[in-house]
Amino acid sequence: MSLFSEHLEKVATVLTSYQALIDSHLVDFITENLWDQCLPKSLRNELETLSSNSIINANFYGQESTTPELYKFCKLINALSLDKCNLVYDLRDIPDLFLEWGIDLKNLESKIHNSRLDFMNAKKSYEVEIVARITSSLAEIHSSAVIDAGAGKGYLSQHISEKYKIPVLAIDSSDIAHRGAIRRQNILQKKPNQSSHLVHHLAQRIDEFTEFAELAEKYFPTWSLSENLTLTGLHTCGSLGHSVIKAFLKTDCIKSLCLVTCCYHLAETSLGGKLNISKNAKMLAQQSVQRSCQNEYSLSPTLHYRAVFQVLLHSLGMQDVKVGRGAPVDNFVTYAKWALNKIGLDPTQIPPDNVIEELYSSHESFKAKMELFQTLRIQLGSVIESAILLDRIIYLEDSKVCSNFALVRLFDPLISPRCYGIIAIK
Repeated sequence: MSLFSEHLEKVATVLTSYQALIDSHLVDFITENLWDQCLPKSLRNELETLSSNSIINANFYGQESTTPELYKFCKLINALSLDKCNLVYDLRDIPDLFLEWGIDLKNLESKIHNSRLDFMNAKKSYEVEIVARITSSLAEIHSSAVIDAGAGKGYLSQHISEKYKIPVLAIDSSDIAHRGAIRRQNILQKKPNQSSHLVHHLAQRIDEFTEFAELAEKYFPTWSLSENLTLTGLHTCGSLGHSVIKAFLKTDCIKSLCLVTCCYHLAETSLGGKLNISKNAKMLAQQSVQRSCQNEYSLSPTLHYRAVFQVLLHSLGMQDVKVGRGAPVDNFVTYAKWALNKIGLDPTQIPPDNVIEELYSSHESFKAKMELFQTLRIQLGSVIESAILLDRIIYLEDSKVCSNFALVRLFDPLISPRCYGIIAIK
């Protein structure tokens, strides 16, 4: 068994132990008594001595002697999250890693610009520069053109072609994104020293059966150095990430891969078939532990209001009601009346303000426990993300197609929470 598989087994064991907690939904916190149902009694008893989220932030990595159950929980999370996993490389490790793989370091050694790239915010510019450097280095190994999967408005494609003079076929299934990319390209072509002629945009759905070689031949008929391709994607959404990995393994002419995925909740199954993770759990993996800790996480008023509103709905004999977003949060009475109107309740059935206010007052004490409960769930989200990404790297490993592959933290998670990239060559 590989080290990746061993680590995934440990992760899966922990997720099974806390399955009720990660599969839960805060909407049901009060009505389903999630505090008692989802937390081990020893941990629950200890948490009940903590009165607010600020205390848990102060104690989350505290001493074993003061909060032993919480300490044990946090130690376990730290050991299994990718942030502390010794199987994951960091961006600064890539030069040494690529030297081992025999990859030219010319592009990797170029420094990140401090200024923003054209028509990009600071976050996107930061991400694009890093992925472009790695992708271009991979492409130059085999003198390959680049396929940018889920290209969106073409930020990455344009930068690779402009800075590294490499042909790029930018593919996105969205007609809106495709049109936006064309408009952006037309604007950039008016600037001097542009290489926009090296980028072609295509609106097409990508899956493992996409004929990438035919597309490259069609759009780059004069690209004669070789027929090789490098496949890249920056924050490919949901199941597209799975399709890109499968296409890389299945398509002979695709020699290298640089992929950063996102939107885990939109990917229906695991690649290796070894995971069964609920949608609630995958949504939890989207949370940013680092940002939550930095911002001294506190529960959104909407989440608490929604849980109390669930009590109100049950009292009215209503189940499985979706409220949606956009609710006012000035106070619970305003929130509840807005939500009841939105779901189409007969105005004559809406309880008086004083009844709604009394309901809220009688359940306000649940907020502190909800904050603690959600903080624990967010910490477990990092372990769920470990499972999702380990499943993908193990799928590459088991294929026996890759000569080299790695899971790398490419971005600062405070800037870009979906920060892990999969890099592979055949």
